[in-house]
Amino acid sequence: MADPETFDIAPERTRAFEIGTKWEVFDSLKLGAALFRTEKTNARTPAIGQDDRVEVLDGKQRVQGFELTAAGRITPEWRLFGGYTFLDSEVRASNNPFEIGQRIGGTPRHSLNFYTTYDITPQFTIGGGLEYVSSQTSNVQPAPTAERIANEDRLIVSTPSYTVVDASASYRFSENTQLRLNAFNLFDKDYISQLAEGGAQGIPGSGRHFIATLRYTF
Repeated sequence: MADPETFDIAPERTRAFEIGTKWEVFDSLKLGAALFRTEKTNARTPAIGQDDRVEVLDGKQRVQGFELTAAGRITPEWRLFGGYTFLDSEVRASNNPFEIGQRIGGTPRHSLNFYTTYDITPQFTIGGGLEYVSSQTSNVQPAPTAERIANEDRLIVSTPSYTVVDASASYRFSENTQLRLNAFNLFDKDYISQLAEGGAQGIPGSGRHFIATLRYTF
């Protein structure tokens, strides 16, 4: 049975600020940009002078950055969809001085997704794109590496950056019938898509796979 002291604490609270703008170019391509900041002023942090499993809401964390997006048509045949996000995360205050200044877990500094399609003919369309995610950690590191070896449940791990490429092709037989083939992770990249808190479990991304879809609308 879990010790109530390790989980029976008040919920964390955050406040968020965002400002953005949107433009439309080439008649139907929409561009967007946004600046944002999220502040957590009562983040969880170890209680002073107690077992480090006991947490209190005395910490401060901040995530800030910007996002750029694009969606729509560049020409009648050429479509574009994509976005880029920059995240700057930091522990601003903690009862554990070693944590201050560290990047928050699960916040890659750079994320990019891009996809474009082109109508070769009114019936035949091809497309391709990629997803890029920079390196990230599972959580905030509580102590220097040498001091953590004997306490493996608190080990913090990081994942390397990765890039995954996708592609597609579709053929429209009629206004109502379309066949589409999607190829995901085209180069069969091995990567970790998500880390559990504390680094105890890494969730691998999907390997190369294909999906064919026959759509009929009426």
